[in-house]
Amino acid sequence: MRVFTSTKNTYNENKKAEVKNYNLPTLRFMYMGNMNKELKCSISGDDGFVDVWSFVRKKHLQHFNLEYNHIRQRARETRGAGTSVDKIGSPSHIVRTYKLDEVQNRRYLIEMMCCMPLTTAQHTFVSRDSAYQDIVLSTFPKKYWPWHLRNKTNFNKFCNRYELDLDYYKFIGMLDDINAPSIPDTFGEKLTRKRRLIQENHIASLFVPV
Repeated sequence: MRVFTSTKNTYNENKKAEVKNYNLPTLRFMYMGNMNKELKCSISGDDGFVDVWSFVRKKHLQHFNLEYNHIRQRARETRGAGTSVDKIGSPSHIVRTYKLDEVQNRRYLIEMMCCMPLTTAQHTFVSRDSAYQDIVLSTFPKKYWPWHLRNKTNFNKFCNRYELDLDYYKFIGMLDDINAPSIPDTFGEKLTRKRRLIQENHIASLFVPV
C-alpha cells in the first residue's frame, strides 16, 4: 500500500505526512469500502498516487493526484466557481491536521463524507461546471458516488465503525438539496449514540442513593 512521504525533512512536514497516513485507512474505507484498497478518483478511476519524473532530481517522485471535492456546490451569479455548501475548511488541511477517528474531530469526518475524491483535472472540470448551475449528489450518476453513499448498507457499515448516529436517507437527501443546511454544522456537534449513552449512564449514576 502506498503512503504519504514528507516533502521536506522538517518537523511540520513530517507531522503532516504522519497525520495524512493515520487518516488513510479511514478515507479508503469511506470512499473505496476497504481500508486496504488504494484511493482512486470517483469519476475516472485513476490512481490517487502516481509517479512523476522530476527533471531537477532526475528520478520518479511520488505525487498524490487527488483532491477532495465537496459534492454540493451552489452556483454564483458572477459565473465564478460555485460555493461549497458543506465546507468548514479546506479538505486537504483537514486530512493533514486532524485525526478523523477521534470524537472531537467528528465534524471534520462528516465534512469528508460530503466529498468525493477526484483527480486534479476532474476537480477542475466539476468546479467549472458549478459556475453554470447548482451541483448536488444526483448531478452525478450513482456509479460515480463514493462507496459510503451508494447504498444504506455501505453507509451504515461506515457509521457503525465510527459510532456516527446518522440516517442514510436524510444524509443523501440533504446532499441532493442545494438549499438544505450545512451537513457538518447540522450533525457534527451531536454526540455519537454510544458516547451519549455512556454520558447519560454516568449522570444517572450520580443520583443513585448511597
